[in-house]
Amino acid sequence: MLRDYLKIIRWPNLVVIVLVQILMYECVLKAILSRYNQVPALNWLDMMYLIIATVFIAAGGYLVNDYFDMKIDEINKPITRVVGKSILRKDVMFLYKIVTAIGLVAGFILSYRVRSITCATYFVFLVGLLWFFSSSYKRMVVVGNLMCGAIMALVPFFIALFNNQMLDVKYNPTPELFFIKNEVYSYLGSFSIYTFLWMFIIDIVNDFISLRGDREMECHTFPVVLGERNTKIIVGILLVVLNCVIAYLLYSDSYLKDEGATWRYFVCGSLIPSLSMFYFLAKSKTVPDYMVLKRYMTIVFLIGFAFSFWIRSVIGYKLIG
Repeated sequence: MLRDYLKIIRWPNLVVIVLVQILMYECVLKAILSRYNQVPALNWLDMMYLIIATVFIAAGGYLVNDYFDMKIDEINKPITRVVGKSILRKDVMFLYKIVTAIGLVAGFILSYRVRSITCATYFVFLVGLLWFFSSSYKRMVVVGNLMCGAIMALVPFFIALFNNQMLDVKYNPTPELFFIKNEVYSYLGSFSIYTFLWMFIIDIVNDFISLRGDREMECHTFPVVLGERNTKIIVGILLVVLNCVIAYLLYSDSYLKDEGATWRYFVCGSLIPSLSMFYFLAKSKTVPDYMVLKRYMTIVFLIGFAFSFWIRSVIGYKLIG
């Protein structure tokens, strides 16, 4: 029974969210602020509230997604589905209310600590977004995929948002503070853009996996509306756009663009894997094929976040030098 509950909250995805936020805090945020001999305005207690809020609200999002997808899962996953089989649908909704409430309370406490009612509304907005995404928007072509990317992009962006809000609480406005906040938004915003594009692509690939059930339930996803061939072309174009955006973000950074290892990391960790995805994309025909492609894309996506270690190393080295 416990394994089933862990399955429907997608515990590996929640672990990834925690690791991403820790990496953004320890490797990126601290490195940026070290340029100005500063430390993060968010302390580790604040970070714990943020991680709890993000993880529990995300878990609620996965629960409500399975709650609304029960009929689709009966078609796509008749054997492995959990909701309506080993766990009652009403129990899923009850658990959703609990974990979402915990996430909101943690978010409200953090918002109080940064003295911002607006920040509190962000968590309420996120809960509402996840609910409407699962209940209706995910069944709309483009809209659902864009929303999935936007929701996941908030994971790194929240670090910048709440750190900068805490800076306003602790310090009086100065030109230096303005530049520091812009720098934080620039770096963590870049990771948010990276997350948005990858999640947009991966969610489209996920539509291939659920194609049969989506057709039966008249969901308007890319493969249903445009067909598999045209959707594959769109995924290929998006992979090209993704790598162009990554290259631009790296080139626009004065600290990273002159480092040879930066471009080697880009070529080996993004460009070559993306090129190989064209082959896998063309060859994919069945649900298992698309599941393998989705896992491959997820691994490459995570490799991009490991680049945060290099950011910390480069900035630290140049400051010492």
